[in-house]
Amino acid sequence: MKILVISDSHGNIALLKHILSAHHVDMIIHLGDHETDMKRAIKELPDEIIPKTTEIHTVSGNCDGHLLTHASHKILATEYGNILICHGHDLGVKTSINRLYYKAKENDCRLALFGHTHCRFSLMEDGIFLFNPGSITSPRDYMPPSYGIIHMSEKNILARHMNPDDLIRHSSKCISKSTISRILNYSDRF
Repeated sequence: MKILVISDSHGNIALLKHILSAHHVDMIIHLGDHETDMKRAIKELPDEIIPKTTEIHTVSGNCDGHLLTHASHKILATEYGNILICHGHDLGVKTSINRLYYKAKENDCRLALFGHTHCRFSLMEDGIFLFNPGSITSPRDYMPPSYGIIHMSEKNILARHMNPDDLIRHSSKCISKSTISRILNYSDRF
């Protein structure tokens, strides 16, 4: 199973759409702040970008305020094991990951995903993989903006932090090459 994990998008729908368009995944998870960004981005994307078979899950963050439409945490049952998803503000993740870890352990989770800190994080602790994708808009760890890609199987969990700027640079290069190609193709007509 391939999972795209995003947190703390804080209203940047254009960047979120760009990230969603760049990956073909089985599941998309938005960990809050602003959970409604995911709904807007998906609504604005063509249907072929995100197949109907893609599972989409969101939780509310502390900045979702009166727009709170989902719980601040959920347990997702998958064929590869349970996944805890949360924003993390109500579990105190800025000061310690202990409550997050024990919440995951209580619910027999293999994977615990959280946001809120705007900092990348990954740790395997006693069979539970704890992962924070960072923030796509305003990182607080002196690192570039980031999101996560996770591959989960019966035996392994592999996760990596991705930089959305790399997607933009890549597509800019493609556009530039394409533009140059068009110019060269038409230059012999003059």
